[in-house]
Amino acid sequence: MLPFYILHQPVILLVLWLVVIPTDLPVLVKYLLTMAISLPIIIALYAFVVQRVGALRFLFGMKPAKAAPGPRLARAA
Repeated sequence: MLPFYILHQPVILLVLWLVVIPTDLPVLVKYLLTMAISLPIIIALYAFVVQRVGALRFLFGMKPAKAAPGPRLARAA
C-alpha cells in the first residue's frame, strides 16, 4: 500500500490546515475530525485516481493495469 502511505501525509496536512486548526475544538475532537475527513479522501484518491491512471500507477510503484478482456468472437465452422 505504498500509494496510501505516500498520499496520507499531504492529505492530512491539507485537512489540518484548511479545516481543523482554525477551529477552537478540544484536541481529541480535532484528531477525530482529522481522521474522519482525511481517510475517505485518501481512499477516494487511491481508488479513483491512482489505480485508474497508468502514469500514476507507475509513479506510485504499482504494476500496470491488466487490460479488460474483450468480447470473444465465435469461430466460423
